[in-house]
Amino acid sequence: MRDIHAEVINQTVSALTTTIDALDPERPLEALDGQIDDAIATMVELIRGHDPIEVIEQSRLCAFPWQAGQPVYQAGVENGWSCTELVAIVASKSNLSNTTASRPGEIIESCLEIAGQLLRLGMIRATISAEPTNPLALIGAKLQASELMMRGSSYSELLETTTRTLFGEPTVDANLREAIGFGAPEAISVLGALHDLQVANMNRRQEAGLRAMDAARRRHELGIASREDIAEAAKKFDRACNPDSAAASVSVADLVRSTGLADKVVMDVLDAFTWRPDVTQNVDEEVRAFLSGNNPLRVSPVVRTKSSRALLIHPVLTQGAIRERLESALRSSAGWEQYQNHRGALLEQRTRQAFERLVGPACAWHSLLYYVPASEAERQADPVGYSKRVEGDHLIVLDDVAIVIEDKAVALSPQSRSGASFRLQKDLTGIITKASEQADRLVRRIQADGGLRIHGEGWIDLSHIREFHTVAVSLDDLTSTSTATAQLVQAGLIATESVPWTVSIHDLDLIAELSAHPAEFLLYLRRRRHPLATVLYTAPDELDLFLYFFEAGLYVEEDPHELRAAFPFLPEPTPAELDRWRKQIPSVVTSRTDPLDAWYQEDFLRVRAGKSRTPSAPSKPRRTPSPLDELVEQMDELGAFGRTSIAATLLSGDRKTQQQMSRHGRDVVRASDRGTLRRSVTVPVQSLSDGGWLLVWATCPTEESRHDWEREMREYVRVKGHQLRLARGALFAFDGASGEMFAVYSETVPNDLSPSELANAKKLLPLSALRPVEQVKKAMSGQRTQPRRKKKHG
Repeated sequence: MRDIHAEVINQTVSALTTTIDALDPERPLEALDGQIDDAIATMVELIRGHDPIEVIEQSRLCAFPWQAGQPVYQAGVENGWSCTELVAIVASKSNLSNTTASRPGEIIESCLEIAGQLLRLGMIRATISAEPTNPLALIGAKLQASELMMRGSSYSELLETTTRTLFGEPTVDANLREAIGFGAPEAISVLGALHDLQVANMNRRQEAGLRAMDAARRRHELGIASREDIAEAAKKFDRACNPDSAAASVSVADLVRSTGLADKVVMDVLDAFTWRPDVTQNVDEEVRAFLSGNNPLRVSPVVRTKSSRALLIHPVLTQGAIRERLESALRSSAGWEQYQNHRGALLEQRTRQAFERLVGPACAWHSLLYYVPASEAERQADPVGYSKRVEGDHLIVLDDVAIVIEDKAVALSPQSRSGASFRLQKDLTGIITKASEQADRLVRRIQADGGLRIHGEGWIDLSHIREFHTVAVSLDDLTSTSTATAQLVQAGLIATESVPWTVSIHDLDLIAELSAHPAEFLLYLRRRRHPLATVLYTAPDELDLFLYFFEAGLYVEEDPHELRAAFPFLPEPTPAELDRWRKQIPSVVTSRTDPLDAWYQEDFLRVRAGKSRTPSAPSKPRRTPSPLDELVEQMDELGAFGRTSIAATLLSGDRKTQQQMSRHGRDVVRASDRGTLRRSVTVPVQSLSDGGWLLVWATCPTEESRHDWEREMREYVRVKGHQLRLARGALFAFDGASGEMFAVYSETVPNDLSPSELANAKKLLPLSALRPVEQVKKAMSGQRTQPRRKKKHG
């Protein structure tokens, strides 16, 4: 199937490669700077004499994802908006003393081609300038590239909801109005109306032009069209395609009528978001700043005519600009600290709500205060006596799984976004490193002490937890830094053994919307937190990784030799296994969000607005169905302890393995001869990250005591797991007569066996006698109760 996103990437890579190959290897930066200077000069010359507003409007028209009746999700749209910004910067800084007979529409294609070339040159320069042995510099280069090429990584409606909630708190709103004369609702209203009016004017011009041309054509066919009629129609069509600055822009009066706001409020909003180029910088300096990641339009996306008419360069920048501008206003006010507290509390609330949707009912603590040892003496004593009180944001316990979450409401600074290493390290330390350290502190206490002393509750026994995951949730979209786990480890910002999943609240909200079962989310956490996951899978953003997980699993092959060291029962690695492991190479996950975009725009937003779902609405993206889904559903119905971690383990196998496992229950039931025999299938699942599992499907004979059978079989799971050096086990218990699964038991494999377990361990076959499941099933199929033969009478 054609992948248009891969085609765009291939075209970009090909252009980048061609450019790099042509550079002087002795002086690559000089060569790049020369090409950048030439490209800027060429664009300036093309634009010279044109009205900036007219040029920007032509660029906007080219960047919109045009459609004919049905929504189109267009590869490269984000890049188109970046090109529009570059053209806007050059147009606004160009000399207007001369006039030209050409139309902006005649030069815009060349201008956009040059803008695309400048973006590529900026990416190359950022990469070449980064010290290859400095992981932080590489993160900075990726961040610069994201700032250049990516726009709209979060849906604007979700961002608007966050903006309204952030600045809608009464005291925060009052501080804003005192500082700048308006609040978030007015900023959203004015900038939203500006975009809507621009689009409405564009559609009206085009409709008028098309109607005039159609009327002229009909009159011409009837032989009654005069030259004046045809000329007038041509003028209307030309005005539609080549609007002047007045037609392309919007007046303050129109905005006042559209929003219902006072003239002064509208003017205050426009003034706050209008870009006023620095007169001390020339066009070369402005463009070079943009190429370094310092985009002046990010917080000032509006340009103005001499008569104060306004043009929004494009709508994707709007919500980010509003938040950054309003926070800047609050930072210099007396209400800054109060706003920070409100911002943190809002993020904690949003994170809590998202995880409640992801994992369902669970034991959870939020904004918890707990105790850690204040000294080495306390560390050696009873944990109940710890005296140092510290704070954690969220602890969620799903039976034997703990998810520790830290919220970070701070944002990346403009300096970080332009790749400044000193500020980038400071920001990432404040967001990711601190979240990782705070989450690890809580995990270490549970692991070392078997529980926590929580303020106001006392000692909480958590000794049953066998699996830990740490998560860092940010209010801001961290773009490429959230998927640069390997570089963060190399830079020393996080530890290899405790890689947190770093995600923005907007992506987390959507992942919660898409996840159908806690087990698939837990499996994603396991896969996503693997240290090699973001080495082998590079993606534009988190949602692409998540949707690729739905599609292909986000699987990382483990080192076969490390697996053998941890699990000696495994046979020597086969050539095929070694080959799969060696052939793992880093790859790019192209955009997977087209189906998500379609569902979001045509179904999710419609339902959120209170409208009924249309029959033709695109379906929500889902994980590929598994043959084990029925077994997972049965575990849920039984309410089995550990069902989430067991289900995630079941779903971790490839398609063939899942199909085999889905038949094990049926196989042991059939082999039990209507429940008269004990039959079982034992499957080890080796995993370096969680110590591996032993899965056992077994039948309880009808005439045996279920209590005794359960005790014996659960002990078998522990003993066999101990022999195989596995950490956990699960027993799927079936009634041989009815064929129903009546229970699922979760077991922790002990480090030391009890006397009873030691006695049973001696009865186990040696590791050398292990047989593949298929051989076991064949042996069972041949074991049936023989019919009693009739005695012969002589």
